[in-house]
Amino acid sequence: MLWSGPERHGCISELRLLTNSNDQRGTGRHEFVDIFIPGSSQCPLLELKNASLNELWRGQNGKEFASDTESDPEKLRNSLREESVDALLKRGVAYSQRKGTDWEWVETTINDLKQEASDQVGCYINTVQKTQANRADEGACDPRVLCDPGTCEVIGYVAICVGGTRVLAWKVMAGNAKCEFTRVSNCKM
Repeated sequence: MLWSGPERHGCISELRLLTNSNDQRGTGRHEFVDIFIPGSSQCPLLELKNASLNELWRGQNGKEFASDTESDPEKLRNSLREESVDALLKRGVAYSQRKGTDWEWVETTINDLKQEASDQVGCYINTVQKTQANRADEGACDPRVLCDPGTCEVIGYVAICVGGTRVLAWKVMAGNAKCEFTRVSNCKM
């Protein structure tokens, strides 16, 4: 559904936002929205997160899958299918993250991932609200979207894939922008 539909309102992945035009390249000058769907009165904006089965396993057991225990990951997958949303939010997740030239393990929960994603959505909406029609000096500055005079509501959502078995999603906030967004047809990036 996200990638189909009228050409004018098709999905844009990795929408580029200019957060501060005074910052130098490579210093947080740009942010990228996972999914943005331009529209005349409402524009959904989605932040996507993934807690893989292996990351959930490591969060629960403190180690990776052993290759000879095929039934254990399947037991975890079945457990995820049956758990309540509250229980899923409390689940531990451990993933590796690059720090300088090394990799380190980060331990968190699905609820913390949700909060982190919600905070990102808030920043994205604040930046999108700074967009002015026919200008690209702050806000949405992506050649795949036009910013025309008008107003629209930007609605932020978070979706988290849990172990490849469930997807949890929430509407986290909304804000009004001082322009209308439309997709540029046949834009080549």
